[in-house]
Amino acid sequence: MVHFAGKALVLCGLLVCGVQLFALRAGDPATELKADFVFHGPVALTGAADAADREKVKVLVFFRTQDGAARELMNHLFDLKVRYPFTEIIALTPDSKRQAQAFFDVYSHRNFSGAADIDLQTCKAYLTANSVYPYVFLIGSGGMILWDGEAADLADALERFSGKTLDPAKQREISPLLAELRSRFRNGEERMANFAAGRIFEIDPANSEAIRLRLFMLQGAGRYRDAWELLEDRRKAVPGNGKLYFQQIELACRIPAYDAQAVPVAQAYLRNVPAEPGGDGAMAWLLMERRPFDAAAVQTAGQLIGRSMALLEARPGKTVLLADADLYSAAALYSYRLGNLEAAELMQKKASAVLEKTALHRLGFSRGMESFYQSVRNMTGKK
Repeated sequence: MVHFAGKALVLCGLLVCGVQLFALRAGDPATELKADFVFHGPVALTGAADAADREKVKVLVFFRTQDGAARELMNHLFDLKVRYPFTEIIALTPDSKRQAQAFFDVYSHRNFSGAADIDLQTCKAYLTANSVYPYVFLIGSGGMILWDGEAADLADALERFSGKTLDPAKQREISPLLAELRSRFRNGEERMANFAAGRIFEIDPANSEAIRLRLFMLQGAGRYRDAWELLEDRRKAVPGNGKLYFQQIELACRIPAYDAQAVPVAQAYLRNVPAEPGGDGAMAWLLMERRPFDAAAVQTAGQLIGRSMALLEARPGKTVLLADADLYSAAALYSYRLGNLEAAELMQKKASAVLEKTALHRLGFSRGMESFYQSVRNMTGKK
């Protein structure tokens, strides 16, 4: 389970490039790109695939270079490529090639392709007048669109693809319902949005976009009890979906009426969600960050860290995964909370060592935490 550093990729704006009312969606054959590649290209979306490519998936991401979240999106794509090496990611913008070149020139770490659409031809084939940036399509080795949705839900889609639980037929059924839900959401039609979401949940009980939009509407209206009950209901339907627990803890930590529920939700996560370094590290960090003076939260964080550390120790060979850095960083904070400054610095150095090999753009923060733990050690004279 991938939790994207506690951050959300937001909707960056409506598409206004004069595209058609209906466009491609899951279950349709992909249309080939009409693009000027700035780097790592060209890439073909269609055509026959050899045996080595049949387990791979192409990720076509539409984005705008001037959107405030574009830089964070690129970091997210980089991390996803590291986590899911079977992907081939193309970041495509309707902006000019000159704008695309300027955008990517200052972005040194890139393990994916970057391109500019030619006369909006690709936009017009894939997107509708109501689509938003960033928007994503997953395309299988046979050229079939397997999934389409918002960038905030891309990690979930890749996790499903990896686990062979991504069903293009279901996605095709869901796609127009999501389009309706987005329209109801933008128009503030709460009753009809709830109806559309309910139809989606009948097909996909933990559809992340439907949950996110419903939560946004309910919380925006101050209906926190309904938001909490929505997450409770979805957790009962899909208890192994780790993302739901993160959303519920975030809500609990913001709404005083549910403050006492944060740790019980985390303990339910511990019982129901399989151990995984990235997810356990992110959950442990969230608990300690949001509830720094709660001994039960720190204790639960320690349990999460302990079970995934056991996985790391049992892993064969010397394989290093990006998710390991999340776990080591959480272990460092846990050691700091317990007053073991030497262990905190050591764990953070392990996190930095992983990031040196996998994600240099995240290394600065990790080095900063190393310096912090070292400075505290020097000030206190403690180990």
